[in-house]
Formats: sequence, structure tokens, C-alpha cells
Amino acid sequence: MSRNLTRILNRKQTHIAIYVLTLLLLTLAIIETLIYRYKGVFYFELGASWDYFTVDSLSSALYLSYTYTYLIVFGVALIPPLMVSDLYFLDRKQGVLVTLFTKESKVKYFLMGALSSFVSAFVLMFFVMNIYKIYLFIVYPYDPSSVYNVLGRYSEDLVYLDASLLPHLAGYNMYLYNFVIDLLISTYAGLVAGIAYAFSMQNFKNKLVAIGLPGVMIIISGLFSEVFIGSKYTHYNTIFAFGIKGRSITTTLIYFSILIFVFLLLFICGLCRNREYK
Repeated sequence: MSRNLTRILNRKQTHIAIYVLTLLLLTLAIIETLIYRYKGVFYFELGASWDYFTVDSLSSALYLSYTYTYLIVFGVALIPPLMVSDLYFLDRKQGVLVTLFTKESKVKYFLMGALSSFVSAFVLMFFVMNIYKIYLFIVYPYDPSSVYNVLGRYSEDLVYLDASLLPHLAGYNMYLYNFVIDLLISTYAGLVAGIAYAFSMQNFKNKLVAIGLPGVMIIISGLFSEVFIGSKYTHYNTIFAFGIKGRSITTTLIYFSILIFVFLLLFICGLCRNREYK
């Protein structure tokens, strides 16, 4: 696995993904800070740092929060496939598979590739999102008070708690709640990367198909679910901190289970399509 992780982390597209996502998120945060300064808002009038983490935030510039969330949504769908989808394609093109399979089994090779894809995407998303939040910690007050203790200051918090994926955890500690949300988003990114890698095992002749199609299919499936099933059942709202009532962690776990099933199906099909390697 270390071989694949090193390859992924040293890739130019991985570095570009980190730089671009971090720059865009920090730009959004800085713009919002400037808006508060322009409006003459004093430091003691600002909410706690967690108020500005996601779309559920009480930001005065709500469109920035939506921009943040959709940026993460599309980033998670498109960047992990870009990082890992051509790993197998390159090994196959360079003719090193036979050599690799003399050192380890075919199943182990593909399994380690999928696991490396998951870990690298997980680490990337978790790192980028928390760089963004470190800035918010610096600029805005920490305010460790429980949400229930500040309801007199923010009537919108009642709506926030109703909409939260884990309302009891959100009520106990908003920073811990957002940390868990980050773990869920990072896990989702890892699963997307794993699916993208398994998708690439189908021996597409054009690597652009393996790179682009998984992310596009995930985005389209989300839009399809929103139109025909309902907003609260889309993967956008079962994982990301959207202000949608009726969400539950059960729905999120079901969605993760579906992703794991899709990965296993593609992985098994990929093994069957590579029978020439023993």
C-alpha cells in the first residue's frame, strides 16, 4: 500500500487539488470576513467559529456558505477520481503488472490499490477542510458554550438543531459535531475514490472515461435523487451539513452501505475482467 500512497501523494494532480481547494475555501472565508468588517461588526458581536463552518451557519453572507458547501460537494465527487483513476491504467500501460504479480497476488494488488485510494482521498479532504477551519478559529471567537446556552442570542439555533445530522451531538458541542461531519465527508471522499479505482479496473481503453465518468455519475445520481426521491435523501444532504430537516444518521449509513456495495460489485467485476493475470 505504501507504494501506491507514495505515488498518489507525489502526483502533480494531487498537489493541484490541495492548492486549488484550499485557496478557494480560504478565499470564501476571507471575503466573508471583509464583509463583516465593511458592515462595522465588532468582534464581540460575532458568533462562535462554528457558526461559519457550513451552510447551516448563521452567516450574514449566506450565499458564501452555500458556495462553500457546493464546492465541497463537487470537489469530493470530481477530485478523488482525478487522483486515483489512472493508477491501474498506468501500471498496465508501462507493462509492470506481470512483475508486480510475481511479488503479490492479483487480489492483493487491486485491494491495496483500492485501500490506498480510500486513504489518500480521506486524508486530502480532511486536511483541506481543517485548514479552512483553522482560519475561522483564528478570526472568530471560540465560544465553547453549548448551543442550548446561547439560544437567547440566536433564535435560528433551534432551526439549526432540527436540521442537524446529529442534533444531540450538535447540542452538546458544535465543534465536536463539525469534526464528526468532517469525518463523514472524508469517508465519503474515500469511498468515491475507491469506487473510481474499482471502476478503472474495467479495462477502459480511454483513461479519460475512467477518470471523469465516476464523478459525473455521482453528481447526476444526486440530482436524480433530489428530483424523484426528495432532498433529504440525496447524498448531498445525508452527508454534508445542509439545512434540511428530517435527516438522520441512519440514512447516511444506508447510503454508505450502498457505496460499499457498488465498490464491491465493481471490484469483483474488475477481477473477472483481468483473468489473464493469475
